[in-house]
Order: sequence, then C-alpha cells, then structure tokens
Amino acid sequence: MAVASQTAAGQRVFNIREYGATGHKSDDARPALQKAIDACGKVGGGQVYVPAGEYTSGQLHLRSGVRLYVEAGATIYATFDPHQYDDPRKAALIYGEDLHDISLEGAGTLDGQAAYEWRPNNITDHYILANQHQMEATGKPLMRSFPVSPSKDAVFPRMVLLLRCIDVRITGLKFLRSRSWTINPYACKHLVIDGVYIYSSQKDAVWADGIDPDGCQDVHISNCTIETGDDAIVFYSTDAWGAHLADGECDRNQQPTVLVLKRDQVLRREQ
Repeated sequence: MAVASQTAAGQRVFNIREYGATGHKSDDARPALQKAIDACGKVGGGQVYVPAGEYTSGQLHLRSGVRLYVEAGATIYATFDPHQYDDPRKAALIYGEDLHDISLEGAGTLDGQAAYEWRPNNITDHYILANQHQMEATGKPLMRSFPVSPSKDAVFPRMVLLLRCIDVRITGLKFLRSRSWTINPYACKHLVIDGVYIYSSQKDAVWADGIDPDGCQDVHISNCTIETGDDAIVFYSTDAWGAHLADGECDRNQQPTVLVLKRDQVLRREQ
C-alpha cells in the first residue's frame, strides 16, 4: 500500500514509484501515474512526484489541488497507443477540466515523440485554406508535412489541454516534440506559464504550436523559450469547448479578454 510522505513545507507527497511505476520506458506508467494523481486529489491536494526515469503514458486526468512535479532526469512520453486517450478531439497527455489550484512543475521533460512525413495535402485545413486555394488554382499539389504514427488508428494528442481551470501554474518543464498544440488552456483564469522550454522541429512540425491560450483571463507568460515549425504563441477566442468563464452568466458570444504579461521570451521559427 502506497504511503504519502511530506515536503519540508508540510505538503503531502505521492511518489509514483510507490504506485507501481518502474521508470522503464517500455512499461505502461499510466495506471501508476493516475492512481497517484487520484490519491492526491482525494485528500485535497499535494505533490505527485515523478522521480528520474522514463515513463510512457496515455491521457492523464488532473485533479484539483494536485501539483505534478517532474524531477530533473524524468521524462514522461506520450504513448502511441490510441486506446489510451479520450475522444480524439480532447486527446492530451495532461488533461484537466473544471479544476482549481493545479500545477505542472519541475525540471523534467514531457515528450510527445512526434515524427513527420512530407506528402501532398489531402485534407481541408482551415488554418491554411488560402494557401490551399492558391495551389489548387495553379494546378500544383500543396506539399506539406504531416505527423505520423506507428499505430493504424493514429491519435495526435496535445501535450496539455486544460478546460475552464482556475489558478494554474506551469513552470520549469521542457515540452518536446508535441504531435499537436503543446499547451492549450481554454477558458482558464489566473494562469502562469513561466520558464518553460518548448521544442518541435522548425522544419516539419505542423500543428505543434507552442502556447495557445483560448478565451482565458489573467494570463502571465514569461521567461519561456519556444522553438517550433508552427506558431510560437497564439491567442484565440473561440467556443470550441463550450461556455467560457465569466462573471455571472456565461455568454458564448462574449468571450473574456486575455491579459498577457511577457518578458525575456525567446521565440524561434524557421523562415
């Protein structure tokens, strides 16, 4: 039976090794990670500790009050198994919905394991629709990169998808090779993203945006380095996931204003 310890500040600690995680990349760490997160959330919060090692996981559901701390030397890999994710539209390595007081911290790494191939475009991508129409008008194929997967029923998860969460901190971590948007907060309030490093191929990484806040309030992004083949930071105001946070009644036609404070950013994209 797993026993929670405490930090020097008295915060309860739930070490994922005590819930069955081995630290071997070939093993499925998702059950141990989720058990630790659930146990932490059940007692009102604390720290879920990921020690050095390699952990492969599918979709993890955060709980209110949980501080997921990924230690230096620890890497959580997003599995290629499509059955370990929720609905493909909400697929993400780290997922949270209607939560409060959550954080992703440490000096470790989350790795989406993205790989790409170049081939003629065969989808309608509204983000580049104008370019697609230009190429069609000339009778030439639109060549572009696509993420690939060893699985037949491929899923391309975000690294982090948070819906309608309040008081969120994401600090210190490295986010590598996401197969879709890297950090996507939607309708979140009081959000701090500080000192993170985000990398995807500057040549190939279609869809692998860095940070995409959508209809969020009180957003602070600082001291980040983002290298990507797609957008580094994009601010949206959509109704993709339903009602937004608002004072009083939620009106899907009245999206909140995003307040962003940025300093010491390094944004790189291949020209």
